[in-house]
Amino acid sequence: MAAGRRARRQPDGAFAMNEQLTPNGSVVTHTFLLYSDDDILARQLDRSLAILGVVVSRGGPVDELMQEVGILAPNGVIVEFGDGRGARAHDAARQLRELYPEMAILGIGRANEANLRMAMRAGVEEFIDTANLTLASDIVREALFRHDVKPRFAGGPVIAVLGGRPGVGATSVAGTFAQLLRQRLPDDDVLLMDFGHPAQDACLYLGLEPELDVLAAVQNLQRFDKMMLESSFARHESGLAVLPLPQYASDRHEIGTADTLRLMRVLRAHFAAVVLDLGGSEDLAFTQHLVRTADRVLLVCDQGIGALRSTLQMLAGYEELGLSTAGWRLVVNRFESDRAVTPNHLAHRIGLPLAGILPADPVTLCDAQSFGRPVPGNSRFARALNGLLDKAVQDLSLHGGGRAANDESLGARLSRLFRNEAA
Repeated sequence: MAAGRRARRQPDGAFAMNEQLTPNGSVVTHTFLLYSDDDILARQLDRSLAILGVVVSRGGPVDELMQEVGILAPNGVIVEFGDGRGARAHDAARQLRELYPEMAILGIGRANEANLRMAMRAGVEEFIDTANLTLASDIVREALFRHDVKPRFAGGPVIAVLGGRPGVGATSVAGTFAQLLRQRLPDDDVLLMDFGHPAQDACLYLGLEPELDVLAAVQNLQRFDKMMLESSFARHESGLAVLPLPQYASDRHEIGTADTLRLMRVLRAHFAAVVLDLGGSEDLAFTQHLVRTADRVLLVCDQGIGALRSTLQMLAGYEELGLSTAGWRLVVNRFESDRAVTPNHLAHRIGLPLAGILPADPVTLCDAQSFGRPVPGNSRFARALNGLLDKAVQDLSLHGGGRAANDESLGARLSRLFRNEAA
């Protein structure tokens, strides 16, 4: 085997902003809300600002924008000017400046005299020229620096579990990890988000047939009060809550990035921890935004050459999208000591630190998943995974204490917000 992959080089000056850490030592990113109906511009700006964070877009009336800012709590809002949007953009920027004086408010569009003059009158502090988006990250970084804006650490931690291809066992690792974590936090609510491929495999392994999926959740986001958060999710016998992607591809295509990130904000505020199963997912453009929200990323790979190749291809794909893999950890699954490729060899090739080694234990997993039961705690697989869990619990300060009962959670505030809107 050849030497390990080369790390993706970041532009000068980017490290300090892109690599800010939570109190738990994990990498976090900013969230930017683009007020525009232009999907192409949203994708271009998201790529340009990938080094700083995630861009989600919102069009429509200004009052809906204000509601969105209250829900999403972005670090900055970027308002599009020009092409007949002048009055709406001016109104939006003016209201944002009045209601959120501490927030970075920027304009974007063609840098002609009319747009620049209108943006200046509306009170935006910087303007991004769509003809030169290569400067966007520098412009936004300066605006954030003036406001002393730091990424927001909202809610319980997210642990993302990825696999380079279906079949490496990432879903089994994510599901068992989530069950064991729920046992560690008996007074708290833990959620497993079943986003892997094939769809709803985690639900299958847990013996669940959920009625609520992600599409239904985003369509009913305005109804997400504390009661719905506690009663609507499918529950495993361990008490673990599970929320899957829809079973059918046509339904999955209706779920946008912005919708998912809004939902994640609400769920993180309620659950003490969220385990995100992305095993085998091939839609990197979509999953990159979810990975950016994670406090811990575990990459699962087995000792096969096919798994290694797929893992390297996936990492290259994420890095082309501007996603830093700094802080990710490798988990070698289905380990067998008589194989020529060792876990340390895999870690070297993949270029990530080795977080854990999980033994091949097919009978235990097959029996548990066939009946939707928890993996026995005395099994070799569970004992090894508990060692991995010990480290995560310590690093992420997951010590329990009934966090889900906090009435000031985002879920509770969200419910009050919509009740006030309806009043």
